[in-house]
Amino acid sequence: MSGLNTAAPATTVNRTHRVVRERARTLQANRSRMRGLMLPLLLSSALMIMLFSAFWVMLDQYEIVASETPEHTHHFFLLLLWFLPVSVAMLAMVWYRRARNQSDAEAAR
Repeated sequence: MSGLNTAAPATTVNRTHRVVRERARTLQANRSRMRGLMLPLLLSSALMIMLFSAFWVMLDQYEIVASETPEHTHHFFLLLLWFLPVSVAMLAMVWYRRARNQSDAEAAR
């Protein structure tokens, strides 16, 4: 072989290994935190579904008028109660991620 030197300097290799290990630790911490949040999230979702279905049935029992046509006035309020917290949570998540990405981009400069 011709004398091609493909060895990288030790400082570059050590820095790369350190960066990769730090990134792996960060990813592992994120995975662990997300796994820890899955059970409360599933439990809360199941409870909300049961609660709102019970409300829906209760409202449905009392909404029959004399002509036997159901009124849907409370259904819109119930849908608002269901989707408003979800929308606020999604908005907060998007806002937090954008703020974090901007701070990461500023730190990289």
